[in-house]
Amino acid sequence: MLHGRRLNKTKAQKAVSKNDWLDALKHYSDCVELEPEDHLNWSNRAAAQRQLGLFEEMLADAKKATEVKPDFVKGWWRIGQANLALERLDEAEEALRHGLELDPENANCTECLDSVEKARVEDEDDFDKLLKQLKALDPTQLR
Repeated sequence: MLHGRRLNKTKAQKAVSKNDWLDALKHYSDCVELEPEDHLNWSNRAAAQRQLGLFEEMLADAKKATEVKPDFVKGWWRIGQANLALERLDEAEEALRHGLELDPENANCTECLDSVEKARVEDEDDFDKLLKQLKALDPTQLR
């Protein structure tokens, strides 16, 4: 059993080094199945899912990593990343702030939190532009 765990982790790491994210996902999934109590397996699979644009799945695995190990800062960062990608800015901020409570100097959480703030500004700018366009329309055009 121990050999199988190591073999899957080695295969997953090799796939990551080749940017073969589908293969990495397969092997990290095997790792999760063999060792569901290891938070790193959940986190690594979440990282592979991020590379494949599978953000809902990434979020689920990142959450599982923090359930298994609540003080795992990288797990909170991954939750923040997934929520940011899914444009769930409040949830992203909440996760990232939790990560920063655990490690106030964590650069990943800080940078991702900055990205959340930028996304909020962009959302406000988009809304303001749309509102300006709507106000410029003749009421007869709105029918």
